[in-house]
Amino acid sequence: MSGLRRLLRSMTERLDMVFCDGGEKALAMLEEQSFDVVVSDMRMPGWTGRHC
Repeated sequence: MSGLRRLLRSMTERLDMVFCDGGEKALAMLEEQSFDVVVSDMRMPGWTGRHC
């Protein structure tokens, strides 16, 4: 995931992106705002990546 994160961060001039570390933070962000695309790690410790 870190390689993908670096690639996406290099594209921030063209896209609006939000990054977070951990499933709980991601769920909190999804409750506050909507997103067109979510890229999730399917093997997070304690999470499956499908909780959303």
